[in-house]
Parts: sequence; structure tokens; C-alpha cells
Amino acid sequence: MPSTTSHPPFKSAAIRRGVLGDFEKTAKGDRQNIDGGDERRPFISIAQPSAAPALAPQRGKEWRAYPKVPFYAVMQGLQLVINVAGPEEDAGDGLNDAGLLRGLSMLQEMLQASATKYGGVYYISALPASRNTLLYPAHATRSHTGASALSSVATTAELDYWKYLQALQDVFYRFAELRDLCCTGFSKEHCTHHVFFLRITEHPRLKDLMAMLAIENSRLCFCLCASSRVTQQYFTQRAQDVGVELEWVLGSTLVTEPERLAMTEVNPVFALWDVFVNLPLHTTFAAQEASGAAAMTLSPDGVTAERFLQNINVTLVSSLRFAGSEWSSHTVRLCEVGQLSESGRRRLVWSLMATPCVVLPQLVSGLVRCLVEESPVDYFEMRFTHDMATATGREGAENAGRGVAYVTGARRGVVQRKSASSTSNNNFFAFSRLSAEAWLSDDDRRYYGLFLKDDPVPLECEFTVESLRYRRQAGQNEPTTGDDVFHPQCWGCGFQMENHVERILVDDEE
Repeated sequence: MPSTTSHPPFKSAAIRRGVLGDFEKTAKGDRQNIDGGDERRPFISIAQPSAAPALAPQRGKEWRAYPKVPFYAVMQGLQLVINVAGPEEDAGDGLNDAGLLRGLSMLQEMLQASATKYGGVYYISALPASRNTLLYPAHATRSHTGASALSSVATTAELDYWKYLQALQDVFYRFAELRDLCCTGFSKEHCTHHVFFLRITEHPRLKDLMAMLAIENSRLCFCLCASSRVTQQYFTQRAQDVGVELEWVLGSTLVTEPERLAMTEVNPVFALWDVFVNLPLHTTFAAQEASGAAAMTLSPDGVTAERFLQNINVTLVSSLRFAGSEWSSHTVRLCEVGQLSESGRRRLVWSLMATPCVVLPQLVSGLVRCLVEESPVDYFEMRFTHDMATATGREGAENAGRGVAYVTGARRGVVQRKSASSTSNNNFFAFSRLSAEAWLSDDDRRYYGLFLKDDPVPLECEFTVESLRYRRQAGQNEPTTGDDVFHPQCWGCGFQMENHVERILVDDEE
């Protein structure tokens, strides 16, 4: 229904292009690598960051505060590396005190408790979980290779439509409730890294569609990525009907709640979410083909519709529990104890035993909170695994979405013609664009050529976080209260991120 209000329509928020804000305090530190330079032997294979070209500028390593904005992408693996000094050595230079070994069992219990508390993965899948390339990328890829196998996977996808609708309604209610918690007085400086993802692929009309719901600065934000122009136009027209104007940038649009909202104004996030929930997902409908009452159901409006969504791959994933979801928890296991030197230095490696293989930002922040606020660990490093097989697989996507040119980070200066970033893929890698402002430093942008001459706005990019290092600083504040909110500012400027830009996006259609 068209809007009857006299105010101008809300405009979608500008896609962040990676400019660091003033709120991000940085502290220059020494450039010594905490890793110690020795060869590591990971329990689960973690790819080393790509080697920089010989002529590439060197990146400075700065110590920064932990970002309030999470890394908006799904990761498939996590390792925690802690180096311990020898019995006769002093702690420092990336080494923890030797007394840490005496409390190893307590540290293990602490890490496992945090993984259980923060690492819950709640999901609904139209396919069996083991055949879903998002939940089990390696297993699903081995089991289903080739066009015929992928076609058979699509034809077996089925999801109860009303279960899907109930899940969306419950997700939004829970995130709105959590948003209200972040707005209260005691937690006004706090943030939450809970996130909800939805992926729809292989739809005959909508093509590939992804959505993300999160909370930033105590405000809901909702991002859509669509590979089809027709789908983008559908959302644009429906949003205009309720007074919200969408702007699509490289296949994505972002809406956030305004700072103030009058009683006569519409909340843009609520409005676009309503359009999204009512998206026509049914691919076929013919009353004469219905075999019985089980194939059809009556909606609350009295309209007869198909009960099941068939032949559509739909996946819902969240770190916050929602109605009808399946649940999986992670296990953190000490899998390796290695000797680094003759003086007795030790390297302790914990690996995340994930089933399914999904690492969400709430888990990463929760483990950081545990190590910083509750443990005696002074130095640690987290290493992450990213499933780039689906991020680079682009068969059949050449004609989908808006045209862009992208430069891969591993091959600087090589431009290839492709379709709209990772919008056409079967993962959530495209949402990393929204994290660039908080996670990429100016040194990272210069290193990967994101700054153009005479243009203060950096280029769009999609990137991965390869590792996160921490060193404890004096003057730490009181621990955070509450399980769903964090206060990263109290952790100090003791973090160092190793980022790798995988794709530089350039819009070639004005």
C-alpha cells in the first residue's frame, strides 16, 4: 500500500567503503611477530596468508582496539595458539609465563565453557545438513560434484513454508529485543556480535539472494544481496510503496534504523524486513496438481497456498536461537603441545571441532572476552579458516547481477570481468564489505591498492581475517556484564589483525 505520509522516503544507508572513523583508537606498537618465526604444525590445515609481491608496499603492524563491528562473514575453522616461556625464562615478547602450564586444565574448562556459551549455531536447511555446502563445505563438495549431482541436490530441497515464516518472525523479535538491551543505560557503550544470515539459491525467478540482520551502535541494520536485477527492482518497488528508498551498490543494499523516529514515520528496517518476509518464494502452484490436503494449507488471511517450498535451496543460520531451528555446539580441544626451543618454550594449540563447520562472530568475540577478562593469558593468537572454494566457484554466474571488475589480492593488478562480487555465490563472503570500515587499516588499504589517485574514497573490497593477535596492556577495566553484549573498549588497544583482501570491486555500470 502506498505511503500516505508527507515526509520524504527514507533512503538506504550508504554501503561503507572502508574509511576508518575517529572512534577507532589505534596504538602503534613494535613490529615483532608474536608467532616467533618458527614453523607451525596445525592440527587442522590453516592456510598461510598469501605472500606479498616483491614490489608491493610493506604493511605496518599497528595495535588497535577490538572492533565494535563484527567481521560479517562465515568462517569454517578456528585455532587458538598460545606460546609459553621456558621454566627459567621471563615472560614477554609474545611468551606467557611458564606458570600457565600448571593451570592448563582450568584454562581448558574455561575455553570450553565459552565455546558452549557463545558458539551455538542455530540453523534451518531445506537440504540435509550434511549436503549443505554452507554448513559442511568439504563434505558436501566431495559428495556432490558435477552438474548432475548439483541438480539432484536442488530437486531434493524441501522446506515447510510456515516453519520458514515462523522462524523469520521469531528472529526479528529476538534481535529487536536484543537491540533494546543495547540501548539501556548500563550497556550504552556495549555492543553485540549476534548475526542472522539467510541464503536462497537456485530460485527460478529470484536467482541467488542473501540477507543479513545485525545490530550496530544499538541500531538494527539489514543488508540484502541480490544477483538478479529483477529481484533488485522488486525490492525497490515494494520498499517505495511503504516509503523507503533503496540504493543498490554492486548488488547490495543496506538499511539502518535512524537515530530518531517520529510517531508518523516508518522504521525503514521494519518496512524492508516486512517486504522480505512476504517475498513470493513458491515456484509453482496449480490447484489441480495438489494431491491432497497435505500439499496445501490455509494462510491466516484465508488464502490457499503451497505448504512446502520445493526445489529451492534455503538456509537460515544465526548465533541467536530462533523458533524451529536445529542446534549445534562447538568443542575446543587442546590438540597439540610443541616445544619451540631448547630452553623449554612450549606452543599450545587449541582447535575448534565444529559440526557443522560454521564459525560466527559471536563465538570469536566470546573467546576473546574469555581470554582477556577471565584468563591469565597475556599473549595469544587466533587463526581462521575460510572456505574459498565456493567463493571462487562462479560457474553459470557470468550473466547474473551487475557487472564489476575485480582484482584478486594474490595477483595485484590483474583485472578480470566477473559478475557482482560474491552476490552470486553460495556463501556469505559478500557481507565482509560491511566490515571493512572497522577491520581494515589505512596501511591495509594502501598495501592492496584500495586508494586511487585524487579519490579520497577507497574502493570496495571483500576480505578475510587470517589471524588476530593480542597482547595484554595495563589499566584494563572491569569485566563486561551480560552474556549477549560486549565492551571491547575495556580490552585496550592490544589487538593486531592480519587481513587479506580477496577481491577489489569496481562498479563499471553507472
